[in-house]
Amino acid sequence: MTTSPARTVARITADLRPLLPLPPLNSLPAAKARGAECTWCTLRAAAQAYIAHPGPCPQCVYDLKPCPVMQALLTLLLELPR
Repeated sequence: MTTSPARTVARITADLRPLLPLPPLNSLPAAKARGAECTWCTLRAAAQAYIAHPGPCPQCVYDLKPCPVMQALLTLLLELPR
């Protein structure tokens, strides 16, 4: 009997939700449209949000320590499969 490897679930906090827009429902494959696969957590979407975030965020612009949203985006990028 073989077992499938455990999959890591990326955590998306409420602060990240506006930064990761959902694609139109009619453009999704069936598995994503019915919720069997993650729709948000694509590496591309997370990378775009990570790159775009510092501009409008005062803490990320003026402080050397990234804000909690920036830290969460980095964690998400590290958790997502390549």
